[in-house]
Amino acid sequence: MLFLVLLSSSLYSQNNPFYIQNVQEKEREAVNGSASAADDLSFFYAFSENIPHEQKKEMVTYWALIGAENDTTGHCQYNYYELEVSDAYQTEEKERALYWLFTSANLGYNSAKEAISLENLENEYNTFFVLDSDYPIKDLQESDLPYYKNEALRGSGVAAKVIAYGFVGSIIF
Repeated sequence: MLFLVLLSSSLYSQNNPFYIQNVQEKEREAVNGSASAADDLSFFYAFSENIPHEQKKEMVTYWALIGAENDTTGHCQYNYYELEVSDAYQTEEKERALYWLFTSANLGYNSAKEAISLENLENEYNTFFVLDSDYPIKDLQESDLPYYKNEALRGSGVAAKVIAYGFVGSIIF
């Protein structure tokens, strides 16, 4: 498991408005599929004191992503989008943030729909998701990598498999 890092008990200040008494139990719930537990952890770490900025950012982002992956309501996907878009300097991060925003909107989450409208993303939203049938599995050429990487970031499982196959070579999917 990537995290499940035990931090000193002084970090779990009850002054935190999102204080969690049993962090390990909450982490266990989150990695076992609870979107609300992951969302709680993301906010808990965001408001925890005495954690170095980079570690805090990493913990908040990690649990927000777990929440987005677990969620079926659009809430956590939208939270992840908000978190990443405010700090997305790389094109890949922005592309992935948009993936979670559009996924949230597809689930009917109103804040996501409003963000798409406010940011004039309607055209991109209507053409964002890719159909795997459009991307056949093939031997990956180096010149194909940017194209398949972009499509994998937009939700194509086949494109992700092509990239993985290209790097590993001997794995059969």
